[in-house]
Amino acid sequence: MNLMDAYKQNRRTFIGISSGLASATLMVKYLAQGDAEAKEQTDYDKKNQILDPGPAWSAGPGKARHRYDGLAKVSGRKIYGRDFHAADMQGWPTDEVRVLVLRAHAADRIFLGVDVAKLEKDLKVFKVVTHQDFVRDHLKIPFYFGRIMMAVPGGRPDYLGQPVALAFIRNKDYLALLAIEPKFFDLSSYVQLGSTASLGQPTSYGMTRLTRYRESPTKDLFSVAQDGMSSPPWEAPDPKGSTNARCVYYGNLIEQEMQNQGWHIFSESYVTQSVDPCFMESESGIAWFEKKKNTLHLTLGTQSPYEDADACATIFADKTSSFRVQTVKLNACYPGGGFGGRDHSDFPLYLAIAAVYGDGKPIRIVYNRFEQFQAGIKRHPARIQEKIAVDNDGMIQALKTDIQLDGGGQNNFSFAVQAVAAQNATAAYYIPRVDIQSQALSSIAVTAGSMRGFGTLQAMFALESLVDQAAYKLKLDPIELRLINLLNNFQNTTMGGKPTYVIQSEKVLRAAQTSKFWVERELSKKTKSDSKNMYGVGFALALKSYGTNLDACLAAVEIAADGRVLVKSNGIDMGNGVATTLSLAVADLFGRNADRILMGVTEDFESLRLTSSFESSQAAEDSKAKNPRWVPYLSMSQAASAGAYQMRHAVRQAATLVLRHGVWPAACNLANIGNRTFDIKRIKWKQGEIWIDSERRIGWQALVENLYKQKMVSGAMVHAYYRSQWAEASFRIGNAIETLPIDALALRLAHHSSYTLLDRITVQMPPFKNNLFGVDMFTPYGLLVGVAVNKETGVVRVDAAEGYIDVGQMGQLEIVEGQAQGALAMGIGQTLFENLPLTKGGPGEGGWNFGRYRVPLMGDIPINRFKLHVIEPIPNDPPKGMSEVVECAVAPAIANAIAHATGKRFRELPISPDKVKGALG
Repeated sequence: MNLMDAYKQNRRTFIGISSGLASATLMVKYLAQGDAEAKEQTDYDKKNQILDPGPAWSAGPGKARHRYDGLAKVSGRKIYGRDFHAADMQGWPTDEVRVLVLRAHAADRIFLGVDVAKLEKDLKVFKVVTHQDFVRDHLKIPFYFGRIMMAVPGGRPDYLGQPVALAFIRNKDYLALLAIEPKFFDLSSYVQLGSTASLGQPTSYGMTRLTRYRESPTKDLFSVAQDGMSSPPWEAPDPKGSTNARCVYYGNLIEQEMQNQGWHIFSESYVTQSVDPCFMESESGIAWFEKKKNTLHLTLGTQSPYEDADACATIFADKTSSFRVQTVKLNACYPGGGFGGRDHSDFPLYLAIAAVYGDGKPIRIVYNRFEQFQAGIKRHPARIQEKIAVDNDGMIQALKTDIQLDGGGQNNFSFAVQAVAAQNATAAYYIPRVDIQSQALSSIAVTAGSMRGFGTLQAMFALESLVDQAAYKLKLDPIELRLINLLNNFQNTTMGGKPTYVIQSEKVLRAAQTSKFWVERELSKKTKSDSKNMYGVGFALALKSYGTNLDACLAAVEIAADGRVLVKSNGIDMGNGVATTLSLAVADLFGRNADRILMGVTEDFESLRLTSSFESSQAAEDSKAKNPRWVPYLSMSQAASAGAYQMRHAVRQAATLVLRHGVWPAACNLANIGNRTFDIKRIKWKQGEIWIDSERRIGWQALVENLYKQKMVSGAMVHAYYRSQWAEASFRIGNAIETLPIDALALRLAHHSSYTLLDRITVQMPPFKNNLFGVDMFTPYGLLVGVAVNKETGVVRVDAAEGYIDVGQMGQLEIVEGQAQGALAMGIGQTLFENLPLTKGGPGEGGWNFGRYRVPLMGDIPINRFKLHVIEPIPNDPPKGMSEVVECAVAPAIANAIAHATGKRFRELPISPDKVKGALG
């Protein structure tokens, strides 16, 4: 699947209506007080997710004393998906049934079936659901899933850990078994395997080729943005032929010039491993199929709640299916971390399947860390062939990259990860000639998918390691070589487009270059090395896109009669601090932070009555856009770096409408102002009072009272869509027509319980061709790392680190620092320790947990010796997403530091003690 095919086949979403594929209404809501309260318990034990931190949370407008959910988190009051049971859910039956997922512990043998009699005897199983049931009842497979849901008897399992059956066991029986045998169940004895079978050839989950050949710094002879996507089958090279033929021609030309121009050629192979995201809570959830109402209820923590509900509806979309699911109600809980690993997981799908076979009983899948290691989404392992050509002036003239990702047993997001890896493969540099090929292939390994870095981490490790190697070979300062080659805002990206916002990579590099840490690296190497240890300092520069260029955000901002401000968003706080970020986003507009935020909601936005569909051309989109309810994409899943820019944009648009049509006219009334022309520059907030034209001032509560007395706008609900630019639409509000960077709007007047939908008069969706630009917004991050390498043991210890980042307009320093600190910890683990064997002895066979999987401990992380420097933003520069880029720099920085210390370059992760000892001899 190439990049454009991925766009065409991406996730179909809608609200409150039927679609052509899944004929079910989707309802996704934030699970709040009143929805889930433990019966017959004290108020203290009531389970809800309202984390209102109270006034002590705020440190003044735009600042927080701690994270919005911080106090609840550290005091044990934060409730996650795992904490909910059927007895907690209003209207649900209470007699919960447990389901065990039996999985294939081998993928090179014929699957014969499961030993039902043994299951009944040993585990008191009363029902077993297999592939035959799936086929008999005409269930469907969501497109991103790829392969069959459960292994087929008589055939070879598709991959290690593939489910072969769902075994139902009553709650009381399960608890009795746990009392006798509390350790992890080895369920492999119930799975019957036969003779050895050949594995067959891998299939492609997705393939991208990005070839660009420069005519001048601002003009290309060939690029994706200019000429379109290329995809196999490849044709004979022809500079005047089809897009494919020209792509091959320029790819060949680049190779020829690399060999014939007298440039310095550096070519190496790099390997990155499979790792687990290791989020705090393993996946969990409960489900109930209410047959009388044909409603599937789900309660779980996830990064992509609406898309999970959509996928579950798709399973039962066949008109001949034995199960009529007319409504899917998903209660979104806090996930307990994500790092990408909860985005399009298959866990909710099996939960939904188990629910419809549950005879009207609520279902909980038994799923602990052993199952999470065996079946949870992993980072794509990669093999990368990297080649660069550098001229005598230090200019990188050409890049050839071949990225091969192992996607494991299901496609999941492999088609997108390989594309993003290709798009970010040039990192922070402008390279006149690039030919990048990237592909994700199937295997029998555990499924790989979305994870922090999204393919960029692998590509960045290869390029930043090779650029550093080239600098030392050419006897150039490594940072100076990077400075020579930086991409600026007037040059074309890998795709052939231009960056939307200024990338301050130069300031990042200049700051790192003048740091004492870097200036004195040779002195540190000399003074900190001794008979046991070798010391070195390394640097890496990462550049990571934020957002997906298919960003769809829902937001609502409301002012209550008591003056409290509520924010609602379809975003999910998965540990990236987006709840705090969005709560602070309204501060300069209202002179106060939001008092409460609800995350992961879409049901609340039914007032917009939206429908969405992906179209394959500009003409098709233009036709659809005649419907004022249509948008190209409804609700994005939570990406690690989308909160600061994309989701914040939607929140601020909603808040600005409430300010303009509610707070402002109320202020004008109370101040008796004749000129009521709204201009944000006329407003200043000081100590909770609004100042108009620098003189008239009114307190917040008086404003709210007048707003409600005059029944002005107290709430605004919007949908915003970004594809290299924001969709724009015009709406009639009162007696005026306003054009806004949103594409759907509803307003609520004070004392009204419902919103009024405003039809857009005109709309300008981002041009369809913008799909070809890929990503166009980037955040740069430079990281200096000092390491000590033990000569005898080969153990590498990260001694200190300094980071340099441009985040644009910063929301809260502590959130930026926290993301950088967490990324350093994750990066150290994935560079030095973490590793999952793909097949033999790997997690797919079962039995893996943290006892076998080495993660970094506090002693491995120089948390008190890490300093983050934030570059001064350009005036009016918007906030930039940064949660992913800060991990992408860690592995190459450590590898480059080890090279400085030892003179040996390591190109395979993890850089384990055995590898270091072997290289040192």
